[in-house]
This record gives sequence, C-alpha cells and structure tokens, in this order.
Amino acid sequence: MSTAPRLIVRLHNWIGDVIVGLPVLQLLESRGVAFEAVGRPWAASLLAGHGWTVHTRPDPLRERVRQMRELGRRLAPDRLQVGGKPIDALLLATAFSAALDARLGGLRALGYDTDHRRWLLARSLPRPHPDEGHNLEEHWKLGCTLLGVSRPAPREIGLKVAPADQAAADQRLRERGITGRFVMLCPFATGRSSGQSKVWPQFRALADALRAQGVAVAICPGPGETGWAQREYPDLLDLGPVKIGQFAGLLKRAAVVIANDTGPGHMTAAVGAPLVSVFGPGSTPRWRPWGPTVEIVQGADGGWPALDAVLERASSHIFR
Repeated sequence: MSTAPRLIVRLHNWIGDVIVGLPVLQLLESRGVAFEAVGRPWAASLLAGHGWTVHTRPDPLRERVRQMRELGRRLAPDRLQVGGKPIDALLLATAFSAALDARLGGLRALGYDTDHRRWLLARSLPRPHPDEGHNLEEHWKLGCTLLGVSRPAPREIGLKVAPADQAAADQRLRERGITGRFVMLCPFATGRSSGQSKVWPQFRALADALRAQGVAVAICPGPGETGWAQREYPDLLDLGPVKIGQFAGLLKRAAVVIANDTGPGHMTAAVGAPLVSVFGPGSTPRWRPWGPTVEIVQGADGGWPALDAVLERASSHIFR
C-alpha cells in the first residue's frame, strides 16, 4: 500500500519570513506531502490553525542534530524524490546553521546556496537577486522546484487562526471594553534596515489624532516591548500579553492595522485584515507585506511619510 511522501521543513527564525513561507507549506499539503516543521518556540502557536506538526528547534548543536536524526528516522521509506534522488528536508531558512543541522543529522536537504553552505546540501539553488521579485516568490520558487511544478504564487497567504486562539482574542477585546471597531497600532520594531531605524517617528502623534476623532486605539506589545509601551503609550488600550496565535486573532478583528515594516504587518496581511504599512528609509518592495488588503505608505523621496498621509489612509478604513 502506497503512502504519502514525507518531508522535514526547516522554518525561518523570523515571523515575517515564516509568514511568506506559509504558501509553500500549503502547496506541500495540497500535493499530498506529509511534512513536519521545525522552528522557533512561537512557530507552533503561529501555525496552530493549520493543524501541522511543528517542533521547537533546540539551542545546543548536539540537541539540534539529535532532533534531525530522530525526525529523519520517521521518513523511511517514504522520502520525497526530486530528480530521482531522495530529499529528506526542505530548508526555507537560509542560515548556515540550518544546513549544518540537517547534514550532521544525516539528512539530504534542498535549499538556497546562501551563506557558503552549498557543500552541505544534497541539492542547491542559486538565490534570486534581490531585484528579481518579492521574498515570498523566492520561497515559492524553492517549493515549486522541490515538487517539480510551475505555477504563479498565490495572491493571498491565508493564515488560519486556531478557533481557540480566536476565542481567546475575542475574550481579551471584551475584557478591555472593545465591542466595536478599533484601530491596532504596531509601533514596535526591532533591528534596522540598511542602517536605518524601522520605527516611524510619528506613531504617538497618529494615536493622538485618532483618539481626538473618537476612535478606539489599541496596542499589543510583544516580549521585551512592554516597558516601551508603558512609557510611550500609557493612555492606549493595551491588549497584551498574548500568545502569537491569539495576536493574529486580535489583528483579524481590527478595522485597520497600522504597522512598521515588521512581523505584525506580515501577520495582518496574512489573516486578511486591512493594513496600512508604513515604509521609510531602507524599506524595499522585496520585503513588503503580501496580499490584497495591504496599502504601502512611504514618502515621495523614499523617506518617512507625512502624518496626514497615514491618517488619511487609516481613516478611509475606519469611517467607511
């Protein structure tokens, strides 16, 4: 009796990259590939609505290798065949460590030949040039190559929120007294882009302008952001702390989400909620949130947009 081909998928380490890799997982599922994913501790909560098995990647190298070996034993004899050769793992993560873990764990992996890791891969692809398309399309190409198919990337990502997470998110809104339309601000961002801060400097002014119009404005700081939120936005409705799956449920209920060029913006687009994505210096189209509900607002010179421009786009969703 034939069984479905099996595969290990190594997810990215960042929320936005996991989101844009989601269509590849959906493609695998649609083609009858039974896979188990490996990622950061929050990945299981983020993807809980899809019912996939997601393992947490341990930190020590020895434990990571042991995990790869144990997962690899479950594949035999139902490995996926690519060009007549068995492939055990698909590496959506482009880091050297992802390929090293797989190789030391005895797996034959397919991935991009980034970070000098070509020799660790059973089959490698040259990574597309940054000007050749969106990051989602880069992930999509890898999945299509694995499966030997050719089809355009989907217009929508379709992140599913687990029913329990959506119920918890709705309960949190009721506890905070939000029963109608509200705006979610995501003013937080870690790291830098091309040496520039990814935080739009006018979020405080935007919150004041929206509240002056009688709009309920909420924030939901993540780990490490609570102190910043209390200092900068003590008067806004704080919906945190929540698990990342519940955060997706909160974003889904917002009349509009206004976010920096960061993970929550990608999550908003993925659940299909209206998003005003604020781009500034260093932001590039390659990393924009993907989907038909996304509006990018950026200054004419590639700098930060004016307050009025962002407020206008937000108001078009709030007062429609």
